[in-house]
Amino acid sequence: MAGAVPNARFPRRSPLCRAVLLVALALATLPLAAAQTYRLIGTAELAVDGVVKRFEAYEVASEVRTVFTATWETGGFIAGDMWWIDVVMWEHDETAPGAREGEALLMLTFFVDPATGAVVSGGFRETDISFVPAHRETWPLYASLRDQARVTIESFAWEGDVLSLRGNAVAVLGLVADVEADEPDPTQTITVEVTFDLWEVVPMEY
Repeated sequence: MAGAVPNARFPRRSPLCRAVLLVALALATLPLAAAQTYRLIGTAELAVDGVVKRFEAYEVASEVRTVFTATWETGGFIAGDMWWIDVVMWEHDETAPGAREGEALLMLTFFVDPATGAVVSGGFRETDISFVPAHRETWPLYASLRDQARVTIESFAWEGDVLSLRGNAVAVLGLVADVEADEPDPTQTITVEVTFDLWEVVPMEY
């Protein structure tokens, strides 16, 4: 893989805390301004309890800022030489794109070996899949149990510093009932299968 020059990053919180931060990002992109627009940059299908849901990632643009909900970064204590991928997606709505109250959220976090395109997991580089059944409520959500999430990359390519990739994932998610929960509950679980196609994953900006 070719890509942008790695930038140093500070260590981050656990994947569960990261899931909460990603929910906050999603809430921040709610259509509060009339001039806000959504451009599709990726799709996914999630199968849970025999039901298939479609999700979408966006570039969300307004007069104030532009936010991409599929990003990559590299360097620092956690990512090291790996590519750290973060994706937040909303449940597809036939009427209009974007985030609306009551819709589900899907969040993917994983690390890619730039030499092979394979996903690596272990230690701080933990694959995490989270599912929020009702957007804007934040809790409860489901987050993957430790070592119970697997992502497989089927294809990837670079165009400048923009990454495109396709793949699939399977995970056992445990219930996170509220903010007091330290870990997902292994006694209340769901199993999810995901296929995704992301054609515009951009560098993370802080």
